[in-house]
Amino acid sequence: MAVHGAVGQFNEEAEEWPAYCERLMHYFTANDVETDEKRRAILLSVCGAHIYQLVRSLVSPEKPADKTFEEIVKLVRDHLTPPSSCIVRRFYFNSRFQKETETVGQFVAELRRLSEYCEFGGSLDEMLRDRLVCGLRDVRVQRRLFAEPKLTFTKAFELAQAAELAEKSSQDISRAGASVNALGPRKATAGQTADHHRLEVGTTFHSTTFHTNYHKTTLCGSVYNEYNYKVPITAINTVWPSTQESDCLQFSDDPAPPHHLMRSVSHF
Repeated sequence: MAVHGAVGQFNEEAEEWPAYCERLMHYFTANDVETDEKRRAILLSVCGAHIYQLVRSLVSPEKPADKTFEEIVKLVRDHLTPPSSCIVRRFYFNSRFQKETETVGQFVAELRRLSEYCEFGGSLDEMLRDRLVCGLRDVRVQRRLFAEPKLTFTKAFELAQAAELAEKSSQDISRAGASVNALGPRKATAGQTADHHRLEVGTTFHSTTFHTNYHKTTLCGSVYNEYNYKVPITAINTVWPSTQESDCLQFSDDPAPPHHLMRSVSHF
C-alpha cells in the first residue's frame, strides 16, 4: 500500500508539540492508521532520539510500549508546554511589534500563533486588529488606520498589505530608474542630431576634422556630439587662428573623449 507524506522527527525550535501531534494525526488519516498500537509505534519511531529518551524517562520504570498513544502525547505535552497563565500569554501577545524584515502577512501569522492560548474567545478579531495597528512598523500606515472609521481586523489587514505592496512597487520603480540613469546619456543613431530638448542647445559647431556636429548645452556647459557622447572641454569661446571663428571649443586629453574621437584637435 502506498504511503502518503512523511512526518519527520520533532524539532522543538521549529514547532510546538501540539502542532507536531496535529501533523501526525493528519498522517494517520491519510494512511488509514487507526489502531492505537500502530499510532504509538509510528510516534515512537519518527519522533527522534531526544523525544524517545524523554518518553522513556517520563514513563520509567515502565516501558513506552506499556502506554497508549494518547498517554504518551499527554506526558510529553505536559512536560514541554506546561499550563501557563493567560495573563502571561497576553503579555507576550501585546508586546509583539512588527520586525524590521517582517512583512505584514508574517506579522499577522505570528500574532495568530501568540493568541492561541490567550483565551480571547469572541473578541479575538478585535484583539488582532488592535495589535496589528499598534504594532505596525510604518508610522504612516498606522496613522491611516487610526483615521479609518469602524475599522475591522480584515479591513486593517487588507489596507496594511496594500500600503506595503505600493511602497515596494515604488521602491522597485525608483531602483529601475536609477539603473537607467546610471547608463549615462542615451545614444542617438548615426546621422541623427542630439536631443535638443534635453540639451537646450545654444550653439552648433562643425568640425572638418571630425566630420560631426558638437552641441553646447546651456545647462552645464558640457558638450555632446551627434552620437550623444559627453565630450570634456577645457576652454569655451576660444578663437582659433585657422578658422577665425569664435565660440569654438578646445578638447582636453584628460579625461579623454571616446576612442573614436581621439584625433587631432588643432583646428575646426
